[in-house]
Amino acid sequence: MADSPNKKKSPVLLFFVGFLVIIGIMFIANFKSPLKHELDAPAGGIERLYTAGEALIAVSMANEIWVWDWASLDDTPRTRTVKANNVLWLPDNRLISAPSNRSGTIVVSDFINATDTKQLVFDGGWRCEQLGIGGGGRFVALAIVDKAKQGQGSASKRFRLEMLSSGLDKLINVTTIDKKDDTLILYELDISDDGAFIAAVGQTNNFAWIGVFNVSKKIMVWEKQVEESTDFTDVAFSPNGEVVYAGGEGKHLYCFETTSGKVASQLLIDNEQLTVSFNEQRVTCAEVSPDGSVVAAGVNPGNKVYFWDTRTGERLGVMGGCRGLNNLAFAPDSSTFIVAGRNYGGSLKVRRVPGK
Repeated sequence: MADSPNKKKSPVLLFFVGFLVIIGIMFIANFKSPLKHELDAPAGGIERLYTAGEALIAVSMANEIWVWDWASLDDTPRTRTVKANNVLWLPDNRLISAPSNRSGTIVVSDFINATDTKQLVFDGGWRCEQLGIGGGGRFVALAIVDKAKQGQGSASKRFRLEMLSSGLDKLINVTTIDKKDDTLILYELDISDDGAFIAAVGQTNNFAWIGVFNVSKKIMVWEKQVEESTDFTDVAFSPNGEVVYAGGEGKHLYCFETTSGKVASQLLIDNEQLTVSFNEQRVTCAEVSPDGSVVAAGVNPGNKVYFWDTRTGERLGVMGGCRGLNNLAFAPDSSTFIVAGRNYGGSLKVRRVPGK
């Protein structure tokens, strides 16, 4: 007796249904997977990683600048190498750098053509210690150190904060940090998205230090010494500028009110097993998502990334980072993030933010 047409079709139909099920499972797994992209990156590790406008910028330990567009991460990055102690890429394809062979000088150059367009000279007795960027790349701040007041290493009794004008053609003095009796080490600067405030973090008297400065009034709004930590090495404003986060040695990411200096919250990090390489627990990087909903911090030992809800302080998740984790950046739409490390080179992994 001949098989019916339905019986002949059933193996083909089952194969087709099974194939669709497998494809569906793979799609769901890929959709839920935190890993979204993997990018080629400088082999020697990353010194600085940040988002400016719609671009992702990595500055290598060898001062190679790699630039991707977040919307097309699979494209080959634009690259250039500069000889500088500090360097920033800006969204209009200009570079701001403090040349290693020209103390007392800030250079504005064209990233595409590799030509200098402007040199800004300040007193030769001062040296650029830090460059900070804010407002999606619209604002640049400098911390310059008085070499005559400089002690051992990067410690100094006197720093000056400057802002670059919007046309990048002159330096505007904000204020001077004068530590008559103590020395201060500055580790990082950040600028609020509206350019109204600068935050600086570091160490003084072997304790963590943070200061917030009003740019238009040219004053220090407040400063704090946090004795529960030996230093603050990372600082980040919320997008609305109402709070500023700071972290360093210790088990907390601190949140301060920008105008008052009041501690708004302390976000706790789990105890990690200390090692010979990492004999202290610390926050190694911190950043707030562009939509302001999530704050993230990289920690060592463990090379982990913690995420918290900025409104409630609730922990949203903990994810693996990378070896030597020291940098973190969010995508412009806040849905993904990327981490980098000083001794981790060759690739960068873009992952989905928990809950996004």
